[in-house]
Amino acid sequence: MTSIETYVAGFGGYTFGGKISDVEGTGFLSGLNLNDRDLADSGVYGGKVGHFFGDRMDWLGVEMEAFNTTPHVEQQGLVPGSHLRVTTLAFNLIGRLKLGCEMKTERTEPRSRREGIRYETRYEREFCRLQPYAGVGLGVFFANLSNNGNSVSDNAVPGLNALAGVRYYFTERVALFAEYKYNYAVFDASTSGPFGGAAGFKGDYQANHVVGGLSFHF
Repeated sequence: MTSIETYVAGFGGYTFGGKISDVEGTGFLSGLNLNDRDLADSGVYGGKVGHFFGDRMDWLGVEMEAFNTTPHVEQQGLVPGSHLRVTTLAFNLIGRLKLGCEMKTERTEPRSRREGIRYETRYEREFCRLQPYAGVGLGVFFANLSNNGNSVSDNAVPGLNALAGVRYYFTERVALFAEYKYNYAVFDASTSGPFGGAAGFKGDYQANHVVGGLSFHF
C-alpha cells in the first residue's frame, strides 16, 4: 500500500442494548421521574471517509462517519412506547495494527553502468492484509422522538463515539471490515404541551452497534 492512504466505506448492521437512563421530564413535566427506558433493537446503516498518515505515522488516522438508527422506546407497563430516530455524525481519531504483512513490488527500473553492466532497481512497499483498529471521537447526535402525532427533537448534541474493529484486505484497494460502536449523549428535547407550556424529556442515551461493510482505498 502507499504510505499515505485515503478510504471511503459503506456499512450496515444491528443496534442493540440501548437505553435512555436518568430520564426526567422538562417544561410542565419538570420534576417528574419517568424511569429508565429500554430501547428496541434496530437496524443501522451509514458511511465513512478516512485518511491514514504516511511514513512513521501510518498507524494513525482520522475519520468522519455518519449513520442512522431507529431504536424505538419500548412500552413500559402502562407507559406507551415512542418512535425514536437517531442520526449521528462523528469525527474519530483512529489507531491500527498491521498484521500478515508481505512485500509487494511497486515498480522496477532498468539501469546500466558505463562498464556495460545492466541491472534493475526494485521499489517495494509493505502490504498488510489484516488490520485491527480502534478509535474514539466526538459524536454529534440528532434525535427525534414521536408518539401519536407529537414529536420532540434535540439536534447537534455533542457526545461520545467509540469503536473497535478489524479490516481484511482482499486486494490493495478493497477490504471487508467488521466493527463495534458505542454511543453516549445527553438528550434534552421539548415541545408544546397540551397546557400551552413546553413539555419533553431529558435523559442519558446509550447504544451499541455491530456493523460490517466494504471499504475502498486509494
